[in-house]
Amino acid sequence: MRTANWLKAREEKVVEGKPMYKPETAEVAAKIQQLQSSGHFVPSREKDALSVAIGTMEHGGHVRGVSSKLNWMQGFLEDAHMYKKHDRYKQTMRETAEEVFAEKIKDLIQARFVKSVQTGDEQQVLDILQSSRPLAPPVI
Repeated sequence: MRTANWLKAREEKVVEGKPMYKPETAEVAAKIQQLQSSGHFVPSREKDALSVAIGTMEHGGHVRGVSSKLNWMQGFLEDAHMYKKHDRYKQTMRETAEEVFAEKIKDLIQARFVKSVQTGDEQQVLDILQSSRPLAPPVI
């Protein structure tokens, strides 16, 4: 509902039954369409398709696209069970930690690979490329 209202408000004209948007809005509309059609995206209160497509976080306590007078508890009645819990914060922290961990592992593997290439140890390079086990930190 909120996404449809947002797009309708930015519609410039309708040509052959299709809405026409400015390039920035068309890019966001394409992202929204991709999120909704993929089937993998699960919206959750402030993390809906519009917020993800625009790339901005929701402002706490505001219900955009519905009414400026409603707070979240009144505006999202179906999500009332999510209030006064720290699970959402923990989930956000968990996702952030996973991203940081994946980046550190990538850097670690890359450093080990570069060091092996620089020292000319072809066997270690092959082991790194074929290994599916966790790698020990490189010795520097």
